[in-house]
Amino acid sequence: MYQPYSCLNADVISEEVENMHRIMYKLSRQLATNPMAKRACEQMRAKIEKFRVFIPVLDSVCRHGLENRHWKKISDHLGKECNPKLYPSLRDILEAGIMNILPQLEEISVAAGKEYDLKTVLTTMKNDWKDVQFDVLQYRDSDTHILASIDDIQTQLDDHIMRTQAMKRSPYIVALGSRADDWENRLTQVQNIIDTWTQVQVTWMYLEPIFSSEDIMRQMPLEGRNFKAVDKVWRRIMRHANQDLHVMVATEYPNMLDIFRKAVDDLETVQKGLNTYLEQKRLFFARFFFLSNDELLEILSETKDPLRVQPHLKKCFEGISWLTFDDNMEIVEMISDEDEHVALVRKINPQSANGLVEIWLKEVESTMLQSVKEQMKFAWEDYYQVERINWVVTWPGQVVQGISCMAWTYEVEEAIEAMALPAYVEKCNAQIGDLVKLVRKDLASGTRITIEALIVLDVHARDVVKYLLDMDVSTLLDFDWMSQLRYYWRSVDKKDEWVFVSMVVTDVKYGMEYLGNTTRLVVTPLTDRCYRTLMGALKLCLGGAPEGPAGTGKTETCKDLAKSVAKKCVVFNCSDGLDYKALGKFFKICLSMSRSRFSFTEFQSEYMHYI
Repeated sequence: MYQPYSCLNADVISEEVENMHRIMYKLSRQLATNPMAKRACEQMRAKIEKFRVFIPVLDSVCRHGLENRHWKKISDHLGKECNPKLYPSLRDILEAGIMNILPQLEEISVAAGKEYDLKTVLTTMKNDWKDVQFDVLQYRDSDTHILASIDDIQTQLDDHIMRTQAMKRSPYIVALGSRADDWENRLTQVQNIIDTWTQVQVTWMYLEPIFSSEDIMRQMPLEGRNFKAVDKVWRRIMRHANQDLHVMVATEYPNMLDIFRKAVDDLETVQKGLNTYLEQKRLFFARFFFLSNDELLEILSETKDPLRVQPHLKKCFEGISWLTFDDNMEIVEMISDEDEHVALVRKINPQSANGLVEIWLKEVESTMLQSVKEQMKFAWEDYYQVERINWVVTWPGQVVQGISCMAWTYEVEEAIEAMALPAYVEKCNAQIGDLVKLVRKDLASGTRITIEALIVLDVHARDVVKYLLDMDVSTLLDFDWMSQLRYYWRSVDKKDEWVFVSMVVTDVKYGMEYLGNTTRLVVTPLTDRCYRTLMGALKLCLGGAPEGPAGTGKTETCKDLAKSVAKKCVVFNCSDGLDYKALGKFFKICLSMSRSRFSFTEFQSEYMHYI
């Protein structure tokens, strides 16, 4: 009662009083047979109960958080000055009449406690950030750094922002003044800085290797200057952050958020310029559409070294896996996956393109077409000059397949006109027998692939002749003959000739795309029906949609038809998602630019509205 209540712990005293009260109550019952002892217990119990009345006062005045302004309110209710200095002990304050305003005292004390709790939470949050630091990594072998994982920082930021917002909803937050608002603003600022910081970092890391190339800087001077300005700012801020990695210190760089926001806008402008630049390259050489931005940039960043194109040739040219360069760094031949070497009709000098990769690759494309055409022409002239089994192993596999189909077309037409189909069936069987004998010998792998593919074609050709014989075909205008896939060498104009592939009323120019020494699909009557439908759709400028169970050969049929007309076929799996932009890009490549064919697999009904 006489000790300063500022030194007392109300909770401990309250617990002790309650324990003593319970003990006295039990003793008075146990000592019922001893009147003197019982009376002593009851007297002590009465004193304790008298003191218990003052516990609420003790609890109120001992509460943490009571400040001068709270004592001022207590004084106003009491009608006289009251504070711990004037009334330092519980006895003093009780004598001052504090019991008369106990409800008001408890209300003021509870409010003070709530305010104290809010201050404690705010202080704890601020202290939590004292040891939180950014984790940085050196960027490659440069003198700058990048932020590592910030997941823990982001989690703590989100938690503290939510806790601060919850504090601000408390009715007792007024006592903190603007401190809660200031802290929330600071946390929000840090979060915005980190968000834009990481956004800048992602784009900067993508563009930095690109604009480190002298070739790219030379070809994109404006974007290069803009990137270098952002790069300079990035390195300066990272040097500042690296001096003190504490989050609350590193993010105090002057106007940091505005600087990063401007960097985001500048990098977005650079990236748009880069995309426009890549689009121009793709529009000039459409096969660049088959490459990702990163792959295309890898090519364009080293224009002085044509060998850097080699790993990406397969995506641009279906049959070309490698180009052979001579000692003068001139391209002399193309090599397929099957290691088939086909000489080009003329040498290509990449250096003459002055670093413009798309120019000499376009020359590779045109030279490839001319080379395949020339091989076809010479092979056609040589077909009847040597034995067929010797001719087969002399020419590239694609040429052998195409010319064999052309020779078969002309020979069948001669047999129809001469009514000699039975004899031609025997000739077809003899040719198949010769190939079977040849394939049993010890052959090079490329030669074996060629012969196996030719056997597949010859067997189908023999079956077609048998069908024509069974149908008693006697004229070249008979639908049973017109509905077969036929190859002709026709004049395009007075100076040029070309191979055409015909089926019913559809005539398609043979693409002359080098496809390599590939295998062929075993053709069934159902396959022929599918070919006729797709070729008919092509005549009408439409697409085709083969339908059937999984694994029945829908995609392979489309791919083999593309081989038949020497066109590059690109298969796209629509199960990964498809929208009108992607579909429009495919149509732009396919129809207007690259002369390629596209096969969309897993094309579900929900995609039809894009068409």
